[in-house]
Amino acid sequence: SKSYHCTSEGCTATTGSVVIPATGHHFTEWEETKEPSCTETGLMERTCPDCGMHETITLKMREHTWIRTPIIDKKPTCVEEGSQSIHCAVCEEHKEGTEEIIAKTEHIWDTGVITTPATCDTDGVRTYTCTFCETTRTEDIPAHGHTWFRILIVDKEPTCAEVGSQSIHCAVCDAHKEGSEEILAKKEHTWDAGVITTPATYDADGVKTYTCTFCGETRTEVIPQLIRTPIDDATVTAVISKVYNGSEQTQSPQVILNRLILVEGEDYSITYSDNINAGAAMMTITGQGAYTGSVSKSFLINKAANTMTAKGKTATVKATAVAKKNQTVAVKKAFSVSNAQGKVTYKKASGNAQITVSSAGKITMKKGLAKGTYKVKVKVTAAGDSNYNKATKTVTVTIKVK
Repeated sequence: SKSYHCTSEGCTATTGSVVIPATGHHFTEWEETKEPSCTETGLMERTCPDCGMHETITLKMREHTWIRTPIIDKKPTCVEEGSQSIHCAVCEEHKEGTEEIIAKTEHIWDTGVITTPATCDTDGVRTYTCTFCETTRTEDIPAHGHTWFRILIVDKEPTCAEVGSQSIHCAVCDAHKEGSEEILAKKEHTWDAGVITTPATYDADGVKTYTCTFCGETRTEVIPQLIRTPIDDATVTAVISKVYNGSEQTQSPQVILNRLILVEGEDYSITYSDNINAGAAMMTITGQGAYTGSVSKSFLINKAANTMTAKGKTATVKATAVAKKNQTVAVKKAFSVSNAQGKVTYKKASGNAQITVSSAGKITMKKGLAKGTYKVKVKVTAAGDSNYNKATKTVTVTIKVK
């Protein structure tokens, strides 16, 4: 249809409507869009380009195209039969009634494995296996006979306890050839380096025992008695003077013999005489163990320092008594002396002339000594004795007259 419209701006009015007759479809040529086969129908199509109208036609399936030569459907093996039939060249369809059976194939054997080797006197076995189904078959390997050596081989080594033997052997299986055996004589004992089972001493022979390293048999050998070395010509050094201490004095000498330093308690012992008091002491070194004889050495024990201790005291005298007559102070009140060795004597060293000190240590204040404090220095002497030296100490005694 068609109509008339107002052309003024903004106006949408229309008038009159005229019907336009249909023109009919203008289809394209038929086109095969799907080719028919022996398994599916085909298709032809056409379209009106004006309105898009679409029409189709179904094409019939075609007949199978059979191949004249049968095709194998299942390959035969050494385990199962196979099969073949006529196939369609297009769709591989099997033509009914054309199936045929294909006989089993032969086994495909490998090169075989020796499962039992042949020996000189026994057949062996070689086993073959099918490479497809692993079925096996066997084949004998003939025995190859002995190969004898030309020389004799030791079958049993002779020892110091038993004879040995030897014979001809097979080079392959080591079998012994009958009638070829020979006896081998016993060997000498093989002695070890020996062990000292009884050491030789300086009083008796010793014993060394040897043992056979194979059979354990033993033999013995005498070790001569040891000979002691005289110690008489030994050099004794490191002997020092000692100081009297009231006890036995000893030494730690160095005893050398033939350039060897001997060991006390092992090579020698020491005895002493006159080794307590001051004076000449004697030690005797006597060999022992590997040594014999003796050598003597003297040493000096010096007198010890006197052990005396001395101090002056303070003594008081009444002036009234001194005014009348001489006054004395006893030694014990004037001096403190202890541990003195030998006779103790006293001698005034300095002080007031009216104060005197006797050799026995008594202090005398002469009549008329004035009041006061007097310092008197006195030499105290311990005479010593055979073991202690003389000692003198100066002390101060204080005399108070009041």
